[in-house]
Amino acid sequence: MAIPTYPGVYVEEVSSGVRPITAASTSTPAFIGEAEKGSGTEAVKIYNFTQFQNLYGKFLNYSYLAHAVYQFFNNGGAQCYIVRVVSNNAQSASIGLSDRGTTAQLSLTIAAVSPGAWGNKIEVVISDRTPDSGNEFNLKVFYEGETTPRESYENLSMVPSAPNFVETATRNSKFIRVTVNKSNSNTTAGTSRGAGQPTVEPKFPSGQGRLRINVNNDGYQEIDLEPAVGGGTGQVADLKTADNVSDLIDEVSQYYGMLDLVEIWIPVILLVVGLIILVIGVALFARKPSE
Repeated sequence: MAIPTYPGVYVEEVSSGVRPITAASTSTPAFIGEAEKGSGTEAVKIYNFTQFQNLYGKFLNYSYLAHAVYQFFNNGGAQCYIVRVVSNNAQSASIGLSDRGTTAQLSLTIAAVSPGAWGNKIEVVISDRTPDSGNEFNLKVFYEGETTPRESYENLSMVPSAPNFVETATRNSKFIRVTVNKSNSNTTAGTSRGAGQPTVEPKFPSGQGRLRINVNNDGYQEIDLEPAVGGGTGQVADLKTADNVSDLIDEVSQYYGMLDLVEIWIPVILLVVGLIILVIGVALFARKPSE
């Protein structure tokens, strides 16, 4: 900045704020054409041909999109955009699965992630989860008759608030999208549940209210939960609420906690008594006889 010290003409250079224009990269092309599968509503940036195959499928006889992308990366290309062209009436292959209720209702709808005939090659196998087959299930996704599943999902739930809710667990699948029919009203165990957490009956089925636990490797102990429901001391009215279940668990924990403390302290007490006897014996042996 010029500092005037005497009369005259001073020149001060001020930046105009104009930045030089940076050259835009011209090595990132966009390829538009028909593909076997993939999104038809957005341009997707990819970085290699393997990624193209995973998202858009294989070479087609009636389209040169895959051929062009292959040659681009084969000749040193680093990145590009893909725009898949689909018809207005293109649809995604889907199937509706009914539950096991006496009056069957729609339970799940499984659809391919993108429109096209490729979705007809998807196979889905649903099996019971072991041992909790009444509440959870497993799902495997196969493609083009392969014997090894492309994707496997285990211990899935129909309860929206559960962390293993089927829609949540399969959200990132490369093959399918699962939609639960939330209007399904069948709530019998082993069918399907889409409205909320299942209720628990006040009494267990006959012979199914017993379990075995092992605390600190003290051996398995059998617990019978059926007598825990009632109006007596230490009993709960039912097992329908979280508070009642929590109270029952506390009673069981305290009982087995006391057993565990007894097993720990009895050996300690015996050891202390033994040491006292040993000290007394040594003292008597070391004492000299009086003259």
